[in-house]
Amino acid sequence: MEKEEHWKKKREELELQIEKDHEHNEELLATTKDLQNLLESERNENVSRQAKIDELTLRIDEASTRIAELEKESEERREITTALEEKVEHLSVRLNEEKVRFEEMQKKYEDEVVLLQVLFSERSVSTDTKINPSVVGGKCTV
Repeated sequence: MEKEEHWKKKREELELQIEKDHEHNEELLATTKDLQNLLESERNENVSRQAKIDELTLRIDEASTRIAELEKESEERREITTALEEKVEHLSVRLNEEKVRFEEMQKKYEDEVVLLQVLFSERSVSTDTKINPSVVGGKCTV
């Protein structure tokens, strides 16, 4: 009978241990499921973050390409501006030269007009003197 009691006690201890192990296993299983759900959630967030990173990388690449295009366009416009400034400077110099030449020609023309007026006046006086001897030196002596 002692043996039976002994084995009965052992059996109860084993059943109790099995029940504790079973509860512990259930807790471990629940924790494992929670961790798997958390891991799956983290994976989904990582996929979402990676998609956002890919989208932002694409936008950065597009922006970089556009910046390069704008820098090239800006450089071309700077070159055009420089060429136009040089052309304006050249034309300004030529315009000033033409103004000086025009002023010289204007002065020469005015001098010639004055000279012609003097010559015409002298010729007119000379002609008047021949026609009318009373006019001498452009003055009437009568």
